[in-house]
Amino acid sequence: MMGKEIAMKKFDLLVLSLIIATGLLLCGCTESSQPEPTTPTQASGTTLVKEWAGSGIKTTEPFTINSMPWSISWSNNPETYGGESMGLLQIMVFKTTNPDFPITLAANSMEAGSDISYVYETGTFYLTMNAANTQWVVRVYR
Repeated sequence: MMGKEIAMKKFDLLVLSLIIATGLLLCGCTESSQPEPTTPTQASGTTLVKEWAGSGIKTTEPFTINSMPWSISWSNNPETYGGESMGLLQIMVFKTTNPDFPITLAANSMEAGSDISYVYETGTFYLTMNAANTQWVVRVYR
């Protein structure tokens, strides 16, 4: 029975590897398109603290927030292939005093669009944008 379980785990890893490899191959195809980033929505009555834009992984510089709540406004414009979204945007919020664990996941999107996430803590923070095959814009407001 143990041999069968090991064989199944190896098979599952093989299937997962093939899925990832297929996704990577599709990302390099010439039929993909990547629209320009849209402007993230701004929460009313707010002051812009920082803004970043990009198309890949980024860790921001630290910024300090002294009042609650504050907001993270983001937009995501993933590449498409055959009408299907091929991009991903994740935004993780970290406190500099505890960099091992994010305090929240502000975004986790594979679809084109924008949204606002609110954070109910004060202190010094930084963001990590985990992104692939997408153009993104992220703004922090207080």
